[in-house]
Amino acid sequence: MKEQILNEITEKVMVKLAKHEVELANINELKKITDAAQKDLEKHNQYVKELISIAKLVTEYGDNFMTKADQINDMGSTLKKQFADLGLNYLDNADVQRAVAILKRSFDVRSRSDQARQIK
Repeated sequence: MKEQILNEITEKVMVKLAKHEVELANINELKKITDAAQKDLEKHNQYVKELISIAKLVTEYGDNFMTKADQINDMGSTLKKQFADLGLNYLDNADVQRAVAILKRSFDVRSRSDQARQIK
């Protein structure tokens, strides 16, 4: 009888210990995942700050480019007339060709600047 009682007590203690081991294993897994999530969150926040800084620069340089592109466009109209008055094709000039190539990038620059402006 005494042995039976000891066996029952031992069995109950073993069940409780096993339950605590399972709970401890779950807590350890939770801690591990939480630590990894914390590191990911810190990196995420770091890169968001960098992205916001870069987005501001993209917007600033894009706006500067668009201002200059408008100036190039205005000058192009004047130069086209001046070249025509001289009987020349202004598109034959290397500097004009370069300016036209720059102007072709306006849509992309404006689009990317608008996208960067959305990042806050």
